[in-house]
Amino acid sequence: MSPPQTAMDRLPTGLIGRMGAWGFVVLVLATLGAGLVERRLAVGVAIGGAVTLAMFGLHRALAPAMLASPGRRWLRVVFWAIWAVKWPLLGALLYVIFKHGIASPIGVALGVGILPAVATVIALRALLVDTWRGARAL
Repeated sequence: MSPPQTAMDRLPTGLIGRMGAWGFVVLVLATLGAGLVERRLAVGVAIGGAVTLAMFGLHRALAPAMLASPGRRWLRVVFWAIWAVKWPLLGALLYVIFKHGIASPIGVALGVGILPAVATVIALRALLVDTWRGARAL
């Protein structure tokens, strides 16, 4: 008989979907909160978070292309073409945003950090749940 699964063991199940959903929720709340401080800060948080969530979604959509059978080489070509084009587009977008003062660079940095923060919180939560359950069992 195998031991029961811990929260850390179950963490990979649905992790990607939870990260995206919670990332979006935190992005909306952070943007609203930043809007109370300054408009440019809120725009920066929204843009940074949107860029991170868009990259996350893009990689999520393109990951199967890397795992495709060798007979579907065109999927890999599309993957690498999109991968190569996204960086100059992102650079141009950020250049325009900062040149015209549309968003605060600090806000963009905060927005970009939302998804990694959400992933960290999800992992820490699973670890703390396991620790709490282990301590309670003793």
